[in-house]
Amino acid sequence: MSKLLLVSCRSPFLENDRIYPPLGLLYLKASCNLFASHAQVDLADEYDLDNPEVFAGYDYIGVSIMTPQRAEAKRILETVKARWPEKIMIAGGPHVLHYADDIKNDPWDYLVKADGEKVLPLILSGEPVERVSHELISAKELALMPKPNRSAEFEFLKKYKYRLRDLNATTMLTGRGCPMSCKFCEDARTNIRWTSTGNTEAELKDIVRLGYQGVYLFDDLFAINLNKCKPYLDLLKASGLKFRCNVHAKFMTDEFAKALADAGCIEVAFGAESGSQAMLDRMDKMTTVQQNFDCVKHCKKYGIVVKVFLMIGLPGETRETVADTEKFIMESGVDDAQIAIYYPYKGTQFREEMEKGMADDLYFIGEGLGAYGTKSEMTQSVVRTKELSAEELIAIREELIRKYKFATHTTRHKE
Repeated sequence: MSKLLLVSCRSPFLENDRIYPPLGLLYLKASCNLFASHAQVDLADEYDLDNPEVFAGYDYIGVSIMTPQRAEAKRILETVKARWPEKIMIAGGPHVLHYADDIKNDPWDYLVKADGEKVLPLILSGEPVERVSHELISAKELALMPKPNRSAEFEFLKKYKYRLRDLNATTMLTGRGCPMSCKFCEDARTNIRWTSTGNTEAELKDIVRLGYQGVYLFDDLFAINLNKCKPYLDLLKASGLKFRCNVHAKFMTDEFAKALADAGCIEVAFGAESGSQAMLDRMDKMTTVQQNFDCVKHCKKYGIVVKVFLMIGLPGETRETVADTEKFIMESGVDDAQIAIYYPYKGTQFREEMEKGMADDLYFIGEGLGAYGTKSEMTQSVVRTKELSAEELIAIREELIRKYKFATHTTRHKE
C-alpha cells in the first residue's frame, strides 16, 4: 500500500498558528480516499527536522505552502531528500501557483499549481502526471467532490482552537474563487465554484456532531449574491450553528444583512482596505467609502459583529490617505480590524505593474517574509511610496494598533 503524508508547514511568524485548521489538506485527503483508495493518507502539522522520523514510513510527502512558509517548506524538502532521496516530494498550495518558477530547480518531484483533488490521486496511482501541473477542477467537479471525514480527523482538528465570540468553532468552505478585480489580490478574477448543498449539509451535520457551536465559512467571498446564498443560509439555520462569513461592501444591503442574521450569522469580515476613495479607485476595489460605512451600518443593525481588513502602503499612499483610513476606523463603528502593510505578491496586478515599470507610485525594496499577520517584532515593510518610507509605514501601522487596540492584534497592546 502506498503511503502519503500531507504536511502543513508551521508558521512561527504568527502570534498563534493553531487557530485555523489547514482546510486544504482535509479536502485533499477526502479526494485521495475516494479516488486512490488503495493508498493510506495521513496528516501532519508537527515535526522535528532534527529528528525527522515522522516522515520515515511514507512513500510520498505532500507539503502545502503559503508564501511566508516558503523557507520552512524548503527545509522540509532538503531534510527529507538528504535522508531519503527516493521519497516523492510534492509541493502545493498558494505559493506554488504563482512562484513555481522560483522553486522549479529545487528537488521537488511534483509542483501542483492549482487544485490537487484530481492530481494527487493520479500520482498515488502511478498515472503519468507532468512535473508541473495546473489543473482547476470545474464547478461541476467540485460539486461532486467528497466532504472531509471530520470524525476521523478529530484528534488532528482538536489542536486548533478557533473561538467565534465565546463559542467553540471550526472552519469550512462552501466555495472557491473571487470574481472581483482588486489589483492587490492573487485570487482576483477567479470564478466562484460552489460546493454542492448536499456536501455542505453533510459537513454542517458533522461539525454539530463533533460538538462545535460555531463555524467560519472560509470562502474568499460568501455573501456576494443573496439568491445564491439562500440555500446555504437555510442549511446553516437548520444546523443551529452560529457562523462568521466574509462579505463585500458593494453587495451588502439591509435585506442581505437581515438574512445573514436570521440564519445565525453573528460576525462578518470584509476588506474595506482604505478610508480613501482615491486609494480604493487605484486598487480597482469597485467600492466607495460610503459603501464601506453602509456595510458596517447594515450588519450592526442586526447585531452582527464587524471586522475589517485594512492595508497601508498601497500605491499612492500618503499621510492624507492614511488619515482618511483612520477617520474610517473612528467613525464607522467597526468592532475589530486587521491592519496590514501591503505586500506585492506575484500573481497580482500591482506586482505586474511594478515589474513592467508601470507603477511610479509604489517601490518594491525586497522580498521579505510576505506575511500580513505577524508577531509584533517581525513587522516588515517591503514597499515604500513617494511620500512614505518603509520605516514610516511600519511606524504608522504600529501606532494604529496601539491606539485602537483591536482584538486581532491582542499581543501588541498589553499594558
